Amino acid sequence: TGESFHRYINPERDMPEEAFRIHGLGTPFLSEQPVFAAIVDDFLDFIGDASLVIHNAKFDMKFINAELALLGRPQLDMARAIDTVALARRRYPGAQADAAGATAYPQRGRACRAWRTRCRTQGCDLAALSKTARPCPLRARGR
Repeated sequence: TGESFHRYINPERDMPEEAFRIHGLGTPFLSEQPVFAAIVDDFLDFIGDASLVIHNAKFDMKFINAELALLGRPQLDMARAIDTVALARRRYPGAQADAAGATAYPQRGRACRAWRTRCRTQGCDLAALSKTARPCPLRARGR
């Protein structure tokens, strides 16, 4: 579909040095970005009820759900997440994923965080990497 959603978020705290070394996003840059509360409606409208393709889903879902809880919003069910780290580990046992999200397996779609994509954009190809691949639920519904 070519749809994507990408926003930088002001974490409302200083960026730890170890995190900065991984992603290169520092406090000066992030402090100029909107806070999660300012983009939450756009984000939730974008993802709708779609599955979310996330690299290291447990990590990202924890942060997303913490922000939603602070705003009194319902949390996202972890079952919605297709974790590309888990897919890669099943498909390529022993391969390592680095902290920046680069993996030692071929990416037939971009392994994106929830902020950037939804299943119907990338998930079908990524799900095919799994030995226990299941069909994309959105493709099955004709979306």
